[in-house]
Amino acid sequence: MKLASALALVTAALITTAPARASDTVGQALASNPALSTLSAAVQASGLAETLASAPAITVLAPTNEAFAALPAGTVESLLKAENQSQLQDLLKRHVLGAAYDVNGLKTRRVVTTLAGNEIRPGLVRGKLRLDGEVRVATKAVRIANGYVIVIDRVLTP
Repeated sequence: MKLASALALVTAALITTAPARASDTVGQALASNPALSTLSAAVQASGLAETLASAPAITVLAPTNEAFAALPAGTVESLLKAENQSQLQDLLKRHVLGAAYDVNGLKTRRVVTTLAGNEIRPGLVRGKLRLDGEVRVATKAVRIANGYVIVIDRVLTP
């Protein structure tokens, strides 16, 4: 993916038809952003929406629809099936941090650990925040009731 188109994807994901409010849950924030509709559907299908809404403090690293579309053909459809709910939950937990970080907060961390137990290394690459050196991060986080949603340009797979 070319740099300009990747940046456009992340920027477009920040433009919402109904901006999230600090009182919104994760589910409400995702549902209000058309660029995150695949993630919104996945959170609902996983059964994690209530768990995420009631967590004391979280950061959701939110892949765009384009990030999900870049997965191998049939992956999303397969994960959304009821019989694959535990696999979907495992994938989504790779995108949730057990603390509330905005973008500036992530920049100050050397390592963050997801609910799935994987470690992610935030860092600056040419002045832009990246996760593990490759995953592009939006320049602004969306505040939700118990933390933040930060748009990213890739799905964090095992």
